[in-house]
Amino acid sequence: MPVDPDETALSEEDNSLEELNSSIFRYVNEQLCKMTGDEAAGFFRNDPHAFKIYHRGYQKQSKLWSYNPVSSIIHWLRSLAWSGLVIADMGCGDAKISKAMSSLATVHSFDLVAANERVTVCNMAKVPLESGSVDIVVFCLSLMGTDLHEYFREANRLLKNGCVFKSSLCFYKFYTG
Repeated sequence: MPVDPDETALSEEDNSLEELNSSIFRYVNEQLCKMTGDEAAGFFRNDPHAFKIYHRGYQKQSKLWSYNPVSSIIHWLRSLAWSGLVIADMGCGDAKISKAMSSLATVHSFDLVAANERVTVCNMAKVPLESGSVDIVVFCLSLMGTDLHEYFREANRLLKNGCVFKSSLCFYKFYTG
């Protein structure tokens, strides 16, 4: 069967676009590690398309991982026999934890841009919740930037005494050598 030149050109164009989007994802990820939360919010406010590409890239990459930290955290949360559980998901992306846990817990999902109606837009250093109102604060691959100390301070403010800070992170982001 002969190959349609239009389909071949389209396929090559699609592949080039995918490669470009993957490069943009890596670039944005690297930039987020070099910014404060306020600078990152401004970056995405000035270029909302960058946020979409970034999260599409994240979703594409996460499908290739042998270990998915969001799924692992959801599994751990479901294992808790804790009535009235309140969770703050910091840097939630598309709010997978909220989707998975909504019938079992109250989940507050925060990110710099709202990927859907479950997400509250804010800098993770300035979350619109009362002090001592949360049982578990989750940072799943979202601890990045130059003001991490502010995120830890905010998590500490939100947590009830004796409750849990849960994170999953890439250690390469902390290497400065």
